[in-house]
Amino acid sequence: MISKKISRNGILPWIVGAIFIVMFVISAMTLWRSSRLSLDEVAHNDIIKLQNIFERIQKDCYIVDFERTFNPIDFLNVATFSGDKVGSMELAFPQHWKGAYLKNNLRIQNKLYAVLKNKQGYFIVPGYGVRLANGKIIGKSLKLNQNSDMRKLMQDPQALGSESGVLAAQIKIGSRFMKNMSKKKLDMLSAIDE
Repeated sequence: MISKKISRNGILPWIVGAIFIVMFVISAMTLWRSSRLSLDEVAHNDIIKLQNIFERIQKDCYIVDFERTFNPIDFLNVATFSGDKVGSMELAFPQHWKGAYLKNNLRIQNKLYAVLKNKQGYFIVPGYGVRLANGKIIGKSLKLNQNSDMRKLMQDPQALGSESGVLAAQIKIGSRFMKNMSKKKLDMLSAIDE
């Protein structure tokens, strides 16, 4: 009878220890998953904020184009500039710039967001090197280029889709034709005033 009590008492600490270990592992996994999802939530919210800023710039200044395929968004903290370009963005009416739109350019994992110029349009995306909650890294395991099917990628949870929201947003911009037409109209109005 004494040996049965000892063996029961000897097993109890092992059972309690195993329960604590299982609870610790579950807690750690939950914390890890929620921190990764919160990263996607921050990215989603930042992208919506950037999309709203670009809509205001389009309305006021008429965005014509971006220089490269992948353009870091490093110019929204600019108050004044000369010419028709700010950063890699070309504007039809730069005189209507109402910046700075942000005190500091938005970053995630210490990397700037970017505008991807693509066959399907222009998209705000996390910058090169950003690791998404799904484990994909922008520019490495998730390549974004001129031929990327952005609409498909934005719906795919193994790409730019997320439980927290889509991790990309399309922005509408103008065209060189409209820029040229607008400049001709301004030139004609200037000639009439003289």
